[in-house]
Amino acid sequence: MIGFLKHLLVATDGSKSGDRAVSFAIALARRQSSDVSICYAVDRTGVEIESFASTEETSRRSLRLARALDVAAESILAEAAKRATDAGIVVATAALEYPPAPAIAAFARARTVDAIVMGTQGKRGFERAVMGSVAGSVLRRASVPTFIVPAEWSDAHVVFDRILVAIDDSDPSDAAAAFARSFAEADEARLVFCTVVKTREFLDTDTSASDAMSNVVRLLAMQTDRARDHGVVSESVVAEGEPADAILSMAATRDSNLIIVGTHGRRGLNRLFVGSVAERIACCSRVPVVVVPASNATTLRLPER
Repeated sequence: MIGFLKHLLVATDGSKSGDRAVSFAIALARRQSSDVSICYAVDRTGVEIESFASTEETSRRSLRLARALDVAAESILAEAAKRATDAGIVVATAALEYPPAPAIAAFARARTVDAIVMGTQGKRGFERAVMGSVAGSVLRRASVPTFIVPAEWSDAHVVFDRILVAIDDSDPSDAAAAFARSFAEADEARLVFCTVVKTREFLDTDTSASDAMSNVVRLLAMQTDRARDHGVVSESVVAEGEPADAILSMAATRDSNLIIVGTHGRRGLNRLFVGSVAERIACCSRVPVVVVPASNATTLRLPER
């Protein structure tokens, strides 16, 4: 199968989370016929602090530490590259400067990658929240879709045939839907378009609940029609409740093996991705999540037929 993701960037640090991200990127690259760049941000903060010391001993210690960090980075990158090469993937590696999030985002732009792959820590709920973490910081900086790989993912789960697409009436949502159509067409997957409503919010507006629900139905129908026009099988569903929890619950109910979500929707229905909802979905999901920025609305949209 020839996919539309030609170049993937995966960030690792040698941890279990980083190893999972590498495994996921390899599996995705094999399905999409992608090449892969593997990066590791080297933390030289302590070395730089010691370098200001004037004694000869501290200078030598700084040099030894810097060399040890470089050797560790080379080893981690070499091991990850071997795994990719053994799987038949064209791979390149890069050691980046610390701090990692801006370095990863900048490297992704410089290499013009089609997607980034990162892992989350193996903890539950808010304990593993990507808010404020490297993954969360990359999500806020990335100009391309970012795959977040949870602790529950394993090499055995490489089929993405049931995809939940969380949408609202916003540019990032349009970008997420376009990415989902491309991904589903390449992988012959079925899409479930899901939007979340809050009955209380409908009643608090000047618009009647029935009119508001009609707007939701039209939004979902538009997305299913676009999917059908591109040969993608899809359906739609309306969930009620707090956005992130409702989407995660619906993904579990539908046995989805991938969630696709946009970032920061702020127009139209204006009820879904304001603030950190997309990040909460990414951090708490038990299946991989793709977070798609609004900048991909045009670059990843399939041509009209």
